[in-house]
Amino acid sequence: MNKEKVLSAITWCGLGSLLFFIYAAAVLKLIDVPIDYHTHLSLAQGITWEALRHPLDFLKTNCYPVWHVLTWLVMNVLGCKGRSAVALVTSGCLVGTWACAAWFFSRKYREAGMDMVRVACTCLVLVMPIWLPFFNPNIVLGQGAPNLLHSPTNVMVKFLAFPCFMWYAAIMDGIGKNSAMRMGVFKLVALSLLVFFATLSKPSFLQMFLPAMVLLSLIKLVQFRVAAIKPIAVVAASFVPVGLLIVWQTWLALYSPGSGGTGIGIAFLKVWSTGTPNVFVSMLLGTLFPLTVLLWSLTARKATTADALAWIMYVVAVSQAAFLVETGWRVWHANFFWAHNLALFFIWFTAMDRFIYLAGESVKDNVGSRQKWWLLVSSVVLSLHLVSGFCYLWRVLVHGMWR
Repeated sequence: MNKEKVLSAITWCGLGSLLFFIYAAAVLKLIDVPIDYHTHLSLAQGITWEALRHPLDFLKTNCYPVWHVLTWLVMNVLGCKGRSAVALVTSGCLVGTWACAAWFFSRKYREAGMDMVRVACTCLVLVMPIWLPFFNPNIVLGQGAPNLLHSPTNVMVKFLAFPCFMWYAAIMDGIGKNSAMRMGVFKLVALSLLVFFATLSKPSFLQMFLPAMVLLSLIKLVQFRVAAIKPIAVVAASFVPVGLLIVWQTWLALYSPGSGGTGIGIAFLKVWSTGTPNVFVSMLLGTLFPLTVLLWSLTARKATTADALAWIMYVVAVSQAAFLVETGWRVWHANFFWAHNLALFFIWFTAMDRFIYLAGESVKDNVGSRQKWWLLVSSVVLSLHLVSGFCYLWRVLVHGMWR
């Protein structure tokens, strides 16, 4: 191994370690705030070996147990206290998401240079909606955020869903091409298991991913007809187990005798509007960079299948957050908003992917001034999002403010 590779590996490890300690400090700060961590830690501490010996009975009372079981294992196998276990598991998932982005970008953009890749994937996991305190004193509440920290189950599902998104986008992108991605049994089983455990962590990913899959599959069928049938049918078959799982989870959570009389209702912006003076302005503040890069990609004719998948997921998630609410005592829990937060992360991921590519193209000598203007505008907007991300981290680390 040469000196350059060693230095690169040390840099990656150092950056990952720094992010881990920052995230761990933030999580430990948020544990003391009476929000999600308080509740989920209590659930993890209530797990017993006896309960795990009867998995079906356990799942009836714990519909989304992946984070809780993992945290409980860290407490019991490694002997960590509750707070330390929460910080280890949650920070590990956050750094794992960053590592997935680093792996993807470093493989795809070797020629762009590792410094560019490190900056891009680190920005991806730090950015937040543009914060205008005079408009909304909250950075997260009512705005939505790609990198919020106050929900451990959301952190877990994002970590598991990220490779699912990349893998499925690659499969769809390969339809109709000579370089189509080969779908072996191992790959399909791995994809199915990842989606299964992501759904077992929290249903928010699948509730937007399945409709997006259907819509993207229809688009591919119109484009490629017979060539698209086999890959779409095979992938669809691998999703049957997770489809059955989410139906069962939904019944347990909302309609079973122990659900507390809750259900699903329709109320346009009833919950969303309580967190922001203007929902549509908040949407723009959260998506200004992805929208800018999307317009740049479309004008340059460089949009990808991953872009289409991410934006379809975003439209589905926004529609669910705007129209659907839980009825009964959970109406203000805003649980249909979690998919919106995840969708924001995926449109940010595809935007960062396109930004790296288009930025590299725009600095070439034979490119016109229009591309350079797009690069300037996109960079300024990205900087605004990044400043908001640092403000969010500061509020969490110093003041314990999750919003």
